[in-house]
Amino acid sequence: MPLTAAEKMRKYRERLKEDPVKRQQYLTKERQRWKHRRETGKEKLISELSDRDKRRKRKMRREAQKRFRLRRQQQKAPVSDPVVSSTTVHPTIPVVQPCSTARSRGRSRVRRDRAKAYRKITALEAKLEETKRLCKRYRKRCQRQKKVGPHNGENKDLANSTPKTKTKLMLRNERVSTNVKRTLLFHNTLVATMKSKSQTLKTSKEKQVVSKLFASRVMKKYRVLSHMAPLGITPKRIRSTMKQSSNMAYERAKHKNSVSEDTLKLVKKFYTRDDNSRMTSGKKQTLTRN
Repeated sequence: MPLTAAEKMRKYRERLKEDPVKRQQYLTKERQRWKHRRETGKEKLISELSDRDKRRKRKMRREAQKRFRLRRQQQKAPVSDPVVSSTTVHPTIPVVQPCSTARSRGRSRVRRDRAKAYRKITALEAKLEETKRLCKRYRKRCQRQKKVGPHNGENKDLANSTPKTKTKLMLRNERVSTNVKRTLLFHNTLVATMKSKSQTLKTSKEKQVVSKLFASRVMKKYRVLSHMAPLGITPKRIRSTMKQSSNMAYERAKHKNSVSEDTLKLVKKFYTRDDNSRMTSGKKQTLTRN
């Protein structure tokens, strides 16, 4: 029966021990190899290892020491001399069960991995519960925020609220007089009416006429022109309308190269002079004959 690799190595070491010269050469070579591995960082001292590697290394050494003591105990075990009798008595040899180190190490690793997995599952479940709790909290906050805005109870979506609802939300948790409440209600009603009317404006002419209602220096003085933007009337249009006349008629926009008003007046005055043009008879002041 062919020898296994372990048996061949064991016999080689036995022959090596018998020759002192070869054994010394082998030990010297092994020391040099260990020093080279130390210099390259492949071999580390136990103080340089991590806590987990330390435990694994010490466990391997305990297992090896246990196997060594077991082998030495087997070698030192006395063998009883055979006793001559009518029946053949075999010498008593202690039977030692083989130690399955690889199997025990594998089972330990399985138990360690399983315990680690259980700990990880427990931590993840706790984290999941915490995340669900936070999601529930933030969802409720979002619902409340949509219902009531951050600015003193003002509704965030005021455009879809009625004037009365806007007034209640603006005066939420505030104690004011009835006069102030009615004034604010009138303001919200007026703004809602103006907004609904402004949505029907299509042409630039209509928008200009409506913007003339608010083209006043009072609006500019108190800096409320920006509040007209929700009504479809931009501050830019109001500022341009303020430069025009105060009458409510539509005025065409003037270009830079257009003729000034003074020039137009002079031209009209020139043509209406009696030396340049005269008034003729009208239709009722003439007699037509066939």
